[in-house]
Amino acid sequence: MEAARFWLACAEQGTGASLDMSIRDAHRAITLYRDAQDRLGEFLGWDQLAYALTLAGRLDDARLAIGEAKGLLDPSWPPRLRAMHENSAGLYFDLAGQLPTS
Repeated sequence: MEAARFWLACAEQGTGASLDMSIRDAHRAITLYRDAQDRLGEFLGWDQLAYALTLAGRLDDARLAIGEAKGLLDPSWPPRLRAMHENSAGLYFDLAGQLPTS
């Protein structure tokens, strides 16, 4: 699990340095979290991936990542996690010029 947390942290910090590296690192974290059956970790990875893809202008891929994150979102999680996801999705919808669907 330490490796998954490491790659997620790299993905989070990487958006300021290299979006390509951030995207790669998010994929690594997602794989490790999925293998460990860690739903929250996988959600965080998908959400970070959506953010990095959106910033990179890869909007089709970002839309898919948002959907993956949304599918993992658990209503019992703290409001800050749901807000974080809505923030990432909102950035995507703003840049894509689309209105979100429920």
